[in-house]
Amino acid sequence: LVLTVVGAPVIGTLGKALTDNFIFPNNFVAYGPCPSCEAENRIYFGDILGVEGFGKQGKFKCKSCKSEVIVMKRSLRASTLPKN
Repeated sequence: LVLTVVGAPVIGTLGKALTDNFIFPNNFVAYGPCPSCEAENRIYFGDILGVEGFGKQGKFKCKSCKSEVIVMKRSLRASTLPKN
C-alpha cells in the first residue's frame, strides 16, 4: 500500500514526461469543418517517435467530398484549392 501511494505519482509524472517529450513532441490536434462540405475533419501537427509530421501547414483530402484541404497551424485557417 505504501509503495502504491509513493510510486503512483512518480510513475505518472515520468510516464507523462516520456510521452510528451519523446513519443509525441510538439503535438497539436486541430479539428473543424471542411470548407467545401462542412464535414468534420481532424489533422495532427507534430512528430511521432521521430517521424516528422506536418509543420506550419498540413494538407489532406476530406473524407466526405474528397477535396484537398490545406490547414495553416498558426491561424487554423482551412482552405481548398479552386476547382477548374
